[in-house]
Amino acid sequence: MGKSNKVIFPIILFLHVICSSIFASTIPARLDSLILQGKEYIYQLNISGAQKTFDKIIRTYPDYPHGYFYQAYLTLIVFSQDMTNASLAAELDSQIEMSVDKANHYKSKVSKDDERTARQTDAKFYLGVSYGLKAINNVVDRNYFGGYWSGRKAKYYLESVIKENPGYNDAYLGLGIFHYYVDLLPGIIKFIAGILGFDGDKEKGRYEVLLTSQSGHYFRVEAYLTFYIIRYFLEGDKLHSVQKLMGLYRKYPSNAALSLILAYHNRRFGYMKKCIEYCESVPDSFITILPQIVDIKYYNLAVSHYDMNLFEDADSLFDVLIQLQTRKSLYYQSAIKFYKGILAALSFKQDTARYYFKNIFKHNQTKYWYYQAQMYLKYPMDSLMYKEIYARNLLYSRQFEKGLIRAKALKKESDSGARSQNPNVPFMIIDLLAENYYYQKKYGLAKQRYDEMAPDFDKIEDDYQRAWIRIHYARCLRDTGDYDAAEKMLNKAHDLDEDFTRLIIEREKYILGQSKQKSEKTKG
Repeated sequence: MGKSNKVIFPIILFLHVICSSIFASTIPARLDSLILQGKEYIYQLNISGAQKTFDKIIRTYPDYPHGYFYQAYLTLIVFSQDMTNASLAAELDSQIEMSVDKANHYKSKVSKDDERTARQTDAKFYLGVSYGLKAINNVVDRNYFGGYWSGRKAKYYLESVIKENPGYNDAYLGLGIFHYYVDLLPGIIKFIAGILGFDGDKEKGRYEVLLTSQSGHYFRVEAYLTFYIIRYFLEGDKLHSVQKLMGLYRKYPSNAALSLILAYHNRRFGYMKKCIEYCESVPDSFITILPQIVDIKYYNLAVSHYDMNLFEDADSLFDVLIQLQTRKSLYYQSAIKFYKGILAALSFKQDTARYYFKNIFKHNQTKYWYYQAQMYLKYPMDSLMYKEIYARNLLYSRQFEKGLIRAKALKKESDSGARSQNPNVPFMIIDLLAENYYYQKKYGLAKQRYDEMAPDFDKIEDDYQRAWIRIHYARCLRDTGDYDAAEKMLNKAHDLDEDFTRLIIEREKYILGQSKQKSEKTKG
């Protein structure tokens, strides 16, 4: 994006914020109040209260599309928790069709002379968001062609809304998500998406989502959450973003989804006890209508105990998760099998470990776990492998002094001739020691370790280990100012055919670009 656009977008944002009240809705005040009330129930994860409110809207305002859309919107939230529920899928499809029909009827009631009125624009907005729901439902059902056509219609109607009324700020959220995520697609797929009319532009998309978060009416909270989720997961702005998410959590403390986002953050940053506190605040009663909430709760509890090297406790918590009467996604099924396999291997129960690892299939949703499992499937656990896992867990649970001592001892043991049957272990030990230095901001020492290993990177047998060691090295190169070498290292790491790793690489490239720009400005 050029410098002129970077100047223009903040001005546009300012104008939209101060002008947002100019474009008043023509719907009845009571309908507006009920919609906002139903949305508040959603933010509190009070599904029953939201359902009753949207049902009331449909009864009271049967000719308006609003209630029908929000009913389908709510059903999609519930369906997202159990996408194997065929009856709920059929109900969602029926509700979306009803929402589209009602929006079309609502639009047709407007005379040609009034085509640019707020009522007409309202109808197009609800057509846009209804087709957006339809596109999501198509993709979930593996109907990608249907998803394309529905997505294209959604985009067309939302663009029409903005063209007719640039102050219809809720419409920017859908367009922003389109623009941002299309820009993340791999090269050839992005090219095809462009031909089909889906142009990607991350910076434009980010500003559009921000517009809705600042001055939207019905979708301000969703846009706020989306904006900071993007910043956190895709752009590496973790500390600032999590502060904003904590602010949202303070407003909606009963929202278990927000609790679990914060639990995840604390686990990934090594604050395991805080993660456990957030998880334990989530009641198991969510299992009746939002079952994945409870699945994610116990998953994070189990992984936190694993990361603290409390292997027996972790194993027991994974057993609780397995016994929950919930239909788990392929991703979580594979994650559970991976950890059950590792825990069995750490107890040197090799046959049990192999059973779990062999049952992780190479599927688009499960490749992350599949690639991790291959090394342990090929090479049974031995003493050096055990010690490497134990020491890495110390690092990732912020026990830095203990972790560094263990890493140094392990490197000394390896240098003295101790051998693992796993040829990847010597590289993993060097990576572990370098990561310990990196986490303690001893970037020079970390880089020195990676530099020594770099000529032999191609000798790392395991694809997953090789990709992630390169990612770790790239971070070190970035933070020591060698930006070009960091970019080359990330490009090499991209060889692993796994979406999560590639997403991390895209995020690292974004952070790298930001660091490089900041450095150039400082020099200038």
